[in-house]
Amino acid sequence: MNRFVGLGAVLVVAFCVLQATALAAEPESPEARLEKSLKTWQKLKEECGGNYSYMIRVRSFIGSGSDTTIVIRDNKIAERKFREWGPPPQNPVPVQPGSGPKAETPAGETWSEKGEDIGSHKQGAPAKTLDELYAAAAKVVKVWSGKRSEFEELMVEFDEQGLLKSCFTRDTRIADDAPRNGVIIDELKLGDAKSKVYKAPNGKPFPTHWGAPPRLQTRDLRPLPGGYGQGSGTLARWIQQNLDRDAKNEEK
Repeated sequence: MNRFVGLGAVLVVAFCVLQATALAAEPESPEARLEKSLKTWQKLKEECGGNYSYMIRVRSFIGSGSDTTIVIRDNKIAERKFREWGPPPQNPVPVQPGSGPKAETPAGETWSEKGEDIGSHKQGAPAKTLDELYAAAAKVVKVWSGKRSEFEELMVEFDEQGLLKSCFTRDTRIADDAPRNGVIIDELKLGDAKSKVYKAPNGKPFPTHWGAPPRLQTRDLRPLPGGYGQGSGTLARWIQQNLDRDAKNEEK
């Protein structure tokens, strides 16, 4: 009798192990993967002070296309750049020895927008922050998870840092230049070489347009405004002045 009871216990344990292994082997849902990536981005965004840029490339199977580069500083869109390029020449002219590399010939329109001019051109990808692209990707996944065609395929990809690279749907019945509905990022660069990031005592970065904090400060210690931890009265006044200045600029 004890032998059968022992065998039954072993079978139950084996079944539980198999169930746990099966559950662990199940791939994460697109929603879970996207949420995990968003948390990674929120951390890296703090570390780079909200300064980054990304490029979106549109290309065709014949070799032509365009690049749109969006530059973000202090979590705000600062510039949008656009460049068109064409297919490689069918009969390229050979470069003569000693003449140096041949300069590229512009294949189309090239422009740059800043300030109030951002969005004034019809060409190019829209100017959005990475947070807005994550929100757009979440909508793509939500729609795909509902009613969809059997030919609609969802593609979700992240870069080596775990940040969003692509999230789009496509019709598997179309081979060449199939429309891709969603978010596609070809290149993402964190940080801005032109803007040094200064951080508060608690590690939170100050907006780059504030510049450097005061070098000479009083030796007192008090809570700093804006969630910047604790520091001197000198630093507290400098932070508050910048917060007030930013608030007035947003009202204009």
